[in-house]
Amino acid sequence: MKIFNKSIFKKKESYEASSDTIYLMLDDSIYSFFHNCIVKTDSMNLESDSMLMYGKDDYAQTFARTKIKNENIEMLSDTSKMYFRNDSLDFLISYRNVDFISDDNNEIVRILCDSVECDMEESKMKKTYFYQIKSSEMETKEKDEAEK
Repeated sequence: MKIFNKSIFKKKESYEASSDTIYLMLDDSIYSFFHNCIVKTDSMNLESDSMLMYGKDDYAQTFARTKIKNENIEMLSDTSKMYFRNDSLDFLISYRNVDFISDDNNEIVRILCDSVECDMEESKMKKTYFYQIKSSEMETKEKDEAEK
């Protein structure tokens, strides 16, 4: 089944995905979102050009520039692979041209690297590994001023 013209696919009490074109293969639980894909969950928002979701394997992969954002983390990458458990993000791999920004506890951390792997627990990044770091910086905010 193909759905055209900025359509929305919503899984009850889980996520909502919108895209210019959605291709559903219901028998195989494969969902393809092409061009201007936006996914919203209770814990994060994702934007990418295209995304494939494999419902039976609880796996999703984005293509082209991807932006993942939650309340205090923003990450840009060329490709991301996500593994889910009980409709909750369990493991994330982002690679090629990763720009990771964390704004938490009056500190802004920015890391540019080749790839990131992280275990997720209750929508929070737990064990996080950065590979081939190109640059990193941290700013501490103090009373409306940023101090490097």
